[in-house]
Amino acid sequence: MRADGFKLIAGLGNPGSTYVKQRHNVGFRFVDHLAKVRSFAPWKRRFNALVTVGLIDEHRVFLIKPMTFMNRSGQPLRTFCDDYSLKAPALTVVHDELDLKFGTFRCKTGGGDGGHNGLKSISASVGRAYQRLRIGIGRPPQGRDAERWVLANFSAKEALSINLLIHLMVEEIAILLAADPNGFSNRVHAALVRHARDRQRGQSVEDRPLTNGALHRPWD
Repeated sequence: MRADGFKLIAGLGNPGSTYVKQRHNVGFRFVDHLAKVRSFAPWKRRFNALVTVGLIDEHRVFLIKPMTFMNRSGQPLRTFCDDYSLKAPALTVVHDELDLKFGTFRCKTGGGDGGHNGLKSISASVGRAYQRLRIGIGRPPQGRDAERWVLANFSAKEALSINLLIHLMVEEIAILLAADPNGFSNRVHAALVRHARDRQRGQSVEDRPLTNGALHRPWD
């Protein structure tokens, strides 16, 4: 099957209710919110993953959450890309990033995997020419193990900050899909600055809770 002109956004995480609130699952959190805000079709189980499809402006977009655990994320992506004749440049992977300050983000295409097991698996399966949307979770405090850090839950305060960042990125995602990562980054950064300014002025801030773990279960 061919899907000329389609885009694929993969959110990385680990399946199951145990992992929903963990730092490592921020990619799942992103695509769940994107699917809800943009009224995508119901999630369905395909290719050992949860998959949905919808429209973002003129772009027809697939969202995918591998259900293989993080270190084998590339397997369902390879099967999906082969079945739809999609190449790596059509793929954007959303993932947690230890080497970015908490609450920040960066876009990049290609490059190394930085020790991230999900990216290692994807690069081995589809090549390195995909776009990465990296969401900073920060390094653990001195003396804390990095693996335990990524598998720990966000605090309530951290979750609010990450939810806000995700919401602002979702609002501007069409710019990223139009191959303008700099424009996307500038718009999101400007929105974050406005939000911080409004807080300092004591204006009310609308909390936008993201979808919960119910979307992480397989569909029948």
